Amino acid sequence: CDPKSDQGLIKQGLGCSNAEEVKNIGNELYRRGRFAEALTLYERAITLSPGQASYRGNKAAALAGLSQIPEAVYECEEAIKLDPSYVRAHHRAAVLYLKWVCFSSPVHCVVSVHV
Repeated sequence: CDPKSDQGLIKQGLGCSNAEEVKNIGNELYRRGRFAEALTLYERAITLSPGQASYRGNKAAALAGLSQIPEAVYECEEAIKLDPSYVRAHHRAAVLYLKWVCFSSPVHCVVSVHV
């Protein structure tokens, strides 16, 4: 397996026991737009190190890339529970929540913005 190919990276990440390295491989896949594959590796990183808030934040980003907005908001909330000072998770949660509200009720969102 070519470690630089998407499949090679996934195989490498799934076989790794270092959470930070798994997350970094997930980040590379995320940059390539391979959100589902990145999600798999972020979940692996969380399994290896469940107390790391940034891994939940990365999982939220991958879920958002897959248009799974409610799940992404949930992951942000989990990240904030782990680290209330994790500003990026607060910001991502707010942006995602607004997207969620606007997509589920566009009329309400337009009215809210113009008021």
